[in-house]
Amino acid sequence: MLGPHELMDKVMEYAQKQEFQGQFILSKDKLWNHILKIDPEADIRNMYEIIRELDARSWLLENSETEIEFDPACF
Repeated sequence: MLGPHELMDKVMEYAQKQEFQGQFILSKDKLWNHILKIDPEADIRNMYEIIRELDARSWLLENSETEIEFDPACF
């Protein structure tokens, strides 16, 4: 299982790939599916912890129940 810092790196890598495609809004379901491809033993609570950390760092413009929106300035 990935540690919290490794998981944060993977989430940011995924977000950067999406940002290059012009997408700043990410579905939490798609993000979770991406994480599971990398780490099949991942715990969904870790993903939500990472999202809370990103929000605390003000890297997110929105954190709804189903999606997150990154601030383009964080890239």
